[in-house]
Amino acid sequence: MSGLMGTMASGMAFGAGSAVAHKAVDAAANSLFGGDKPAASASAPAPVMGGPCSLEHQSFLKCLERNNNDASACSSFFENLSACQRDAKAFS
Repeated sequence: MSGLMGTMASGMAFGAGSAVAHKAVDAAANSLFGGDKPAASASAPAPVMGGPCSLEHQSFLKCLERNNNDASACSSFFENLSACQRDAKAFS
């Protein structure tokens, strides 16, 4: 079970890092180009990042958000994400 939790923690850290990076890029672009678009609200979902498992990743994060970060309620989404990551690694 510790392997599952470690992988889950890695997935959540990746999601948080992606969201932080996106905010940083938006802030830099707004300062360089005048910032015509309004800032995204804190409750807006993080944008889907590119990659072979981005939809599975986004679904898992949305499940966690809907379930107050209760990982046990999102185990099927996590299993889908893990399977996608294994498949992507096998084909790369």
